Amino acid sequence: MTKPKYHNTAKPKVQPIGEIEQANGVQPNGPIYNPLSQALRNVGVVVLGLLACFATILLFEVVASALNSAHSAPLSAPLPALLAVLAGYFVGPLAGTFLATKLASYRSWLNGAAVAVIFMVGCILNFKDLKHPEWFVFATFVALGLAAALGIAYGQDGKQPAPPRVSFVDATAPAKAKKK
Repeated sequence: MTKPKYHNTAKPKVQPIGEIEQANGVQPNGPIYNPLSQALRNVGVVVLGLLACFATILLFEVVASALNSAHSAPLSAPLPALLAVLAGYFVGPLAGTFLATKLASYRSWLNGAAVAVIFMVGCILNFKDLKHPEWFVFATFVALGLAAALGIAYGQDGKQPAPPRVSFVDATAPAKAKKK
């Protein structure tokens, strides 16, 4: 009995390990991919990004508190205090999204976006509870969007997804090349 003419004789071949695979923790004997560890790492990275975001904003709000000696409500706060808080609403998400994107292992932009979305929900709840000037609310969302885009862009830093670690080589490829 002869083999069919178009029989698939592809055999798996382990590719040599490259820089990207080494950075992602792949062993030379084959891929090691544990979805649970990747998911836990991504959750941890998002939490770390949020902590960086809120810590940075806290520093800016301490400065704003010093500028607002009367400790008035946000609606009647002096302009320098509001601008200090607005700067914190830019630098905080910038730091958080950058950190979450930079430390992520796979689909890094999603971690940065998760930090931005969680922070945006927090801003919406804050603006719902406390009255702020309308220009401040608008400027906050513009600053948040710009900070998230910049943080994700700079955090990716040319990061590419790892190429497939196992490829199938067609054993009939040399025979096809000889026919031409």
